[in-house]
Amino acid sequence: MKELLLHVCCAPCALIPVRELSSSFQITLYFFNPNIHPYKEALERLESVKALAKEYQLPLMVGEYPYQAFLDSILKLSDSSMPNRCHTCYQLRLNQSKQIALEHQMPYFTSTLLYSKYQNHEGIIASAQQLDHKSPSPAFYYQDFRPFFDEGQKLAREKNYYMQKYCGCIFSNEDRYKKSSHFGNTLLRNQ
Repeated sequence: MKELLLHVCCAPCALIPVRELSSSFQITLYFFNPNIHPYKEALERLESVKALAKEYQLPLMVGEYPYQAFLDSILKLSDSSMPNRCHTCYQLRLNQSKQIALEHQMPYFTSTLLYSKYQNHEGIIASAQQLDHKSPSPAFYYQDFRPFFDEGQKLAREKNYYMQKYCGCIFSNEDRYKKSSHFGNTLLRNQ
C-alpha cells in the first residue's frame, strides 16, 4: 500500500480524511500548525490528535511550533487581508508537510484542510499546485472531503474530541468576535 503523509490541523477535521484515505493509503499523521494561537489552543488540539492517532493506530509526527515565523510571514505581507493571510498560512503548512513527506520517502501528502467548509478550498489547491509545480515529488493528493463535513462534526462530538471555535490563528479568533465589536470611536453613555 502506498504511503501518504496527512497534515492534520485538528482531530475533528481528520476523522473523515482518515476514514476515506485508509483503504488506499498507509497513513502517517503530521501535526504542524504554527498558526494556532494561543499556545494552550495548540496543546488542546494536539491532545485530541494524539487520541485519534491512538484510536486508529496511526503513526503521528508532531512538528515544531514556530509561531514567530508564522507571525513574521504575515507581518511581511504588503496586504494582510484574510485571503493573503490564509494563502501564506496554507503555503507554510503544506510546504513543511511536503518536506517531511520527502524526508521520510512518502510519495504522497495531503491535508485535512480539504475537509473544512470554512477554509478557502480553492486557495488550498492553488497552494498545493504551486508546490507540485516547483517539485513534483512527493505529489499532493487531492480529495474533496467537504461533502462529509456534517457527518464528521457529529462523529467528533460523539468521540468527545476537542471542538475548536475558530480556524486557529489570532486573526481568525478576532474575526469571530468582530461582528459584535465593542471597539471603535463610539461614545458610550451611562444608561
